[in-house]
Amino acid sequence: MRDIKTKRVVLFAILFIVINIAVYGIIEINKRQRVQIALDGHLDKLQTHYEILEYHQKITADATYRSTIDMKKVIDILSIRPSAPHFPI
Repeated sequence: MRDIKTKRVVLFAILFIVINIAVYGIIEINKRQRVQIALDGHLDKLQTHYEILEYHQKITADATYRSTIDMKKVIDILSIRPSAPHFPI
């Protein structure tokens, strides 16, 4: 009688441990998937914002180039020989 009771207790203990390990594994997999989904969403937003910033920087650079290329004074300053003396800042 005592032997059967001991076996039941050991069996329930092992069953309890196995079930807990399975539940923990499922919870961890679910948590990793949720984190990955959130990271993918933020990565998409970051990529979109980068492309918008890059586009606006290109527009600004093109506008600056077009506005300065027509100014004779700017062309004269930029065409100074590189061997001109440099003054320390």
